[in-house]
Amino acid sequence: SNTGTAKLFLFREGNQTGLEVAEQGELSIFEGDGVTSLANLQIKQAFGTSWVISGNLAGSEFTRGQRLNILDLDITESLNQLSFSMDYLGSAKWNILTGAGIFQNEISYQGQVPIYDENSPINSYDIDVAYKDVDSHVFQELQGQIGDKLQYTVGWRGENHTLSNTFTFDPRFSISIPLTEEATLLFSGGRYHQLPSLDYFDADFGNASLQPQRSWHAISGLSFEKDKYLFRLEGYYKRYSQLVTEGSNRNFDSNGNGYSRGVDIFLKRNHPRYSGWVSYSFLQSRREWLRAPNLSPTRFDISNQLTFVGKADLSLRWHLAFSYRFTTGRPYTSSATTYLDSRVPDYHKADASINYLRSFFPGNLTVFFFAVANVFNRDNIFDYRYSADFSRREVVNSTMRRNVYFGLSFTF
Repeated sequence: SNTGTAKLFLFREGNQTGLEVAEQGELSIFEGDGVTSLANLQIKQAFGTSWVISGNLAGSEFTRGQRLNILDLDITESLNQLSFSMDYLGSAKWNILTGAGIFQNEISYQGQVPIYDENSPINSYDIDVAYKDVDSHVFQELQGQIGDKLQYTVGWRGENHTLSNTFTFDPRFSISIPLTEEATLLFSGGRYHQLPSLDYFDADFGNASLQPQRSWHAISGLSFEKDKYLFRLEGYYKRYSQLVTEGSNRNFDSNGNGYSRGVDIFLKRNHPRYSGWVSYSFLQSRREWLRAPNLSPTRFDISNQLTFVGKADLSLRWHLAFSYRFTTGRPYTSSATTYLDSRVPDYHKADASINYLRSFFPGNLTVFFFAVANVFNRDNIFDYRYSADFSRREVVNSTMRRNVYFGLSFTF
């Protein structure tokens, strides 16, 4: 209608995998299968000129099976959500958004799992467990403007988890201060939390008393946009607490902490014939988390990332594109007495493509394309896999060496 909308999205797909693998010196066949289902209904309705009410009902399920010799495991994950919000427009300079919702998360494991322990009297055990959390939340957000320039958002979110039997209250804010017509200063901050993975709450293998993991965020930035240029600079600092750690007396505790800090830079240039952008990110992440013996780097502590993308229209028919990406190597553990103490070699990858567009009759668009991935055929190393006593090391390489693609797409 003129004052409301309703959208329904349905999705379902399945897959099957068969792979020959070497396990304990013998070749075996790994069989996997999975089914993903998703349904999402969104409704939005305006009442007069001041009220807009929105609702969302969604559900998803992901099932997958894994079979390899003794291993015979079925995993089912389901997510269900019901939420609504009310947006009240008080005037041209402020509005308030209020909402609530219920989110149910459940995961189950059924089947047989092998035991890789020579001292164990059995070689497998049966598993039939399920974990479930119901998250109910409320939130409120005030957006407004002071004077002709300064814009602000202040809000809070309260959340209750049945699995951890905890209630959290998270305040948040953001401020936008225009300096000129082209430049704007941005500040934001607040508290966030995330429940540990549900299987960490297992009464036997985990800890049913774990707490939600918490973090405080502080972010500042500068945005500049003029003519064909866009420039963004952002710095951030995040402090973590109550992270999951492997406990000394219990399987897991909520005693971990950590931080991450970094800078993101983005520059874009647009032109009718050519365009491109370059981005750079610096990150330092340290956490006492899971198996980390102290404040240590994390697996995703990629210190430097540089990306460049360029496009050129040589004519109405010919188009070129090029991209390059560099990242610092990810951390890995090199011995039994250390933890994430070394890094794999840096990652480099360059791609290029050329397209030719042609119309053979009215309504037709035919695209001939030729592309090369990993132009310089670099052998990037993703990780090192060690034996249990670290006496042997296996290199985990990228499977994407230089690849050449060509073909055409035809529409009418």
